[in-house]
Amino acid sequence: MRARKLGILILLTMLLLAAVVGLQGGLDFDITFRFDPVWIAAGILFGMFAIFLSARHPAAFIAPMLFAPRVMELPVFSRFAETRNLTALAVTAGILGLAIFMRFLWLCKQPGAIWDLFRGGKRAIIAYLLFAAVIALSYLYTPAPDSGGDKLLDFLVFGSLAFFAPFLLVRTEKDYRDFVIGTVIFSLAAAGYMLGASHQGRLAEHQHPQHIGVGQLVGWAILLLLFHRITDRYLRAAALFVCIPCLAVGLAAAETRGPLLALVLVLGLSMVFSRLKTSLISRRATAYVMLTVALAVFVLSTFWFVGTVQHSFQKKTSEMVQLMQGSTEANGTATKRLAFYKAALHTIPDHPILGWGVSGWSMYYFRTDDRRVFHYPHNLVLEVAVEQGIVGLVALLNLLGTAFIILKRDNDGVAGRFPSLLPALIFLFLVTMFSGDIVEHRYLWFWCGMVFACRRIALFEPNEEEAPLEEWVEGAGHEGPAPVLGEA
Repeated sequence: MRARKLGILILLTMLLLAAVVGLQGGLDFDITFRFDPVWIAAGILFGMFAIFLSARHPAAFIAPMLFAPRVMELPVFSRFAETRNLTALAVTAGILGLAIFMRFLWLCKQPGAIWDLFRGGKRAIIAYLLFAAVIALSYLYTPAPDSGGDKLLDFLVFGSLAFFAPFLLVRTEKDYRDFVIGTVIFSLAAAGYMLGASHQGRLAEHQHPQHIGVGQLVGWAILLLLFHRITDRYLRAAALFVCIPCLAVGLAAAETRGPLLALVLVLGLSMVFSRLKTSLISRRATAYVMLTVALAVFVLSTFWFVGTVQHSFQKKTSEMVQLMQGSTEANGTATKRLAFYKAALHTIPDHPILGWGVSGWSMYYFRTDDRRVFHYPHNLVLEVAVEQGIVGLVALLNLLGTAFIILKRDNDGVAGRFPSLLPALIFLFLVTMFSGDIVEHRYLWFWCGMVFACRRIALFEPNEEEAPLEEWVEGAGHEGPAPVLGEA
């Protein structure tokens, strides 16, 4: 049956290729696409393969949309006038939408599956909709209707897509494993890109800040690997000694201080609090990972970075040293963000209850309502406090607190069954303290939805693990997987 389907797929591809060649040459029909037929055939094959994967493993396609820049254009689409304005965020959101659509079609064939979509997630959905309603209502009194309208629309579309995606795509533990695998693969590819670009000196501060999203993604992937339940000893060894060092190099190449600091903080907390102990490695090996990241930063900054990348690293390092010394000569992105924080704290008392309105920060600080430029204080809590006031802060804390309490109390066994949920939530929240706005923070909204999607699995789905976590974490006195890596 599979061979027959593969044969049909190849036949359709050949027919499409023949049609394209015929239209372009044989029938002397003018096509505006300036692609070679080989590229067209490759694109068709890739598209069919992507549709097949999105149907079989839809959760593996989530990560790109969560960290894609809003303003980054893709060269492959710039060749055509019709798709020239497509951004990386729009394309990755379309891919995620396709994965959701494929899963929805599958769920329609399962009796009662549609009604079971949001089972156990009522509290999270109400909390998110309340937060979204507060942001939407703040548009009624914003002094920046142009940029505020765009920001509100982007949040409602991309933020809501991120929040509700786990409820449809993560239905079983297998779906969660698909998500982790897809995230790690995408992170490794992004890390490789950043490593090559940093050696060629292509990254600069005036370019699109896609390296910030890469740093956030790679740091997140490191935590997912460290805390994910991997029962196979060889896979654990590959994750620790191959994947994590590669991701650490990519994190260093991205030159993002916020994700690096957040990762170090979470790893430090995991060595202190028992609830955050890693499932993959011991405390000794956790220290090894931290040293690996530090070594990657040292080696790349000394022997690898060139051009504007090296200059940017030296400038950021000098700025951090000056800030820690209390020097008034510090000048850079960190200094500017400290100025943003100070100004945000100063303006909150002007409109403490309802705030300035969505995108009101741009009018207060920059005196402009330009939809082409994104202005925000680079801190989620301060952004909401300025633009939605105390009402918005209460709605935000209600959403985040709902997810955190579920994991902290763990009455449903969700944190024990999915150990990566709590450390990843802490990491993503810490990342929002250094960069981005409510649109860029869609990875946090996604993870809130993921917590309750996993809670539904813990409550209503049987455990798919072959052996309980304790058997291979303790690793003593029985046959089976090896002890925790890093312990004698």
